[in-house]
Amino acid sequence: MPYVGNPLANAFSSRVKQDLTGQSGTSFTLTHAVSSANDLSVYINHVRQEPTTAYTVDYNTLTTTGSVAGTDDFYIIYDELGLQSIAHDSAQAMKATSGTFTGAITTTQMASSGPVSGTTGTFSGAISGTLGTAAQPNITSTGTLTSLNVSGNIELDGGDFVFNNSGAAKDFRIEGDTIANLFTVDGSEDDIGMGQDPTFTSGNGLHLADNFKIGFGAGGNSRPDFQLGYSSSTDRLQLACGFGADDADLEIDTGGRVGIGRTPVAHSGYNTLVIGGGLSTTGSMIELYDSGGTRDGKVYAKESDLYVSGEDRLYLNGAGTAGIVVESDGQCTISKFNETAGNNHAHLTLSYHLASSIGGFQMYTYSYYSDVNFRIQNNDTNGGRNHNDMAFIRSGATRGSISIHTGSTSFNTTSDYRMKKDEKPITNAIDTVKKLKPYNFNWKDSGINEDGFFAHEVDEVLDYVVTGKKDAVKTYENVVLNKDGFMVDSDVTKEQYEKRINDKDNEDGSPIGETTYPKDSTWKETHEDVEAQQMDSSKLVPILTAALQEAIKRIEVLESK
Repeated sequence: MPYVGNPLANAFSSRVKQDLTGQSGTSFTLTHAVSSANDLSVYINHVRQEPTTAYTVDYNTLTTTGSVAGTDDFYIIYDELGLQSIAHDSAQAMKATSGTFTGAITTTQMASSGPVSGTTGTFSGAISGTLGTAAQPNITSTGTLTSLNVSGNIELDGGDFVFNNSGAAKDFRIEGDTIANLFTVDGSEDDIGMGQDPTFTSGNGLHLADNFKIGFGAGGNSRPDFQLGYSSSTDRLQLACGFGADDADLEIDTGGRVGIGRTPVAHSGYNTLVIGGGLSTTGSMIELYDSGGTRDGKVYAKESDLYVSGEDRLYLNGAGTAGIVVESDGQCTISKFNETAGNNHAHLTLSYHLASSIGGFQMYTYSYYSDVNFRIQNNDTNGGRNHNDMAFIRSGATRGSISIHTGSTSFNTTSDYRMKKDEKPITNAIDTVKKLKPYNFNWKDSGINEDGFFAHEVDEVLDYVVTGKKDAVKTYENVVLNKDGFMVDSDVTKEQYEKRINDKDNEDGSPIGETTYPKDSTWKETHEDVEAQQMDSSKLVPILTAALQEAIKRIEVLESK
């Protein structure tokens, strides 16, 4: 017959049973609240109990007058509670404020103002409202959920998953087994945290907690190929390379100091970069390449030595282009201007240390080899041009020089008349010369025979020829003496002396005297030695010339008679 409204559904009802077997005592919790003891049947060992006499009910609490044993067969039938299975016409829309479904629900449109619960459900239309799912839900829908509580798995497939699509100040957090904030999205600050809440005073980023790391690469040995993280125990940012170990290969401390292969080293007032570690079995090296991949040079250290190497030339410059250039063939030029080799304006300045009374230039030579010497070479092949190859300067002006000619060498000293005054002829030169006492003698330390003077005797006649004082002595430290008590070397530690005196090199490979001391030598911590007087024999030339002139005059007078 005709009717108004939706077609009637086929509905089937069944009563609900609650099994309490195994529980004991007098108070039990009901899974469904009831208003009266008459709303349910209680069975103990299959014997129905009398309501209000054998038991009473208060909402969802059942209380028995006698104690129930855990071995009793104990269950309840809810007489006034039934679950219905509904088969709804698929061609008709279904609207409800709430419902509980134990089977599958299939619908194209569902609007609910109350909770909807079910074990399975498929929704091809929109869902709006509060959805509470059971253990294994399968939900396909578009719509808005204000709350979702799930005890099982959630699988997302076939589309995009967007968190906070509206751009609201919402946070997102994933908890770990032991860490509450394993992964945190701070929607209000646009930051991400791992292991802790992100905190940035400026900018945005990913904030890792202490001892958290970022891994890169497939890796092995349960480690990624690269690990980057902060170590709270060392207070350093660490990068571990290779999956063989977790040890850091690069570290940066909070002071900005960097260590490659080893921990950073702190020096007060300096930022430092240190290189070393277990792989530096030979040393440490920095290589420098150009944009084309060609190596231009390298800096490396090994066995306590430092090497700087250029593939062609090596430049050591101060401000501008002046500096030291080491050519590819080993030639070294010290230049005031950066010009080609052999065409440089070169200066080498050697300073001094007043407090220690030291300074200047020292070069070691060795008489065993004829080519070990201090050498000044004039490359001018035009013999008609001359200049000072070595100049001696004081008060800003040249006071002497050495000039190398094609056939001789001149040793020059200033003698310009414009720098002299109170000139007068030398008189009684012969008498002066007669006071000089030339000797033929042998030097004590070498045995060489020479003609010459004793400086202190010349000083008594011509004091401007001699420097130093008669019988002056000087104390030296750490000296080596020969068998006659003459100094062989100074500033030699006892350990150095003992090593060199015990050197067993043969004369062909290492001549005696170069690396060894005489076998009959001795070492002394302090030694008082002669501070010898010196004289400039060239200053005797004027007085000798005057004496010769006086002698010539006397000869000429005698010859005229």
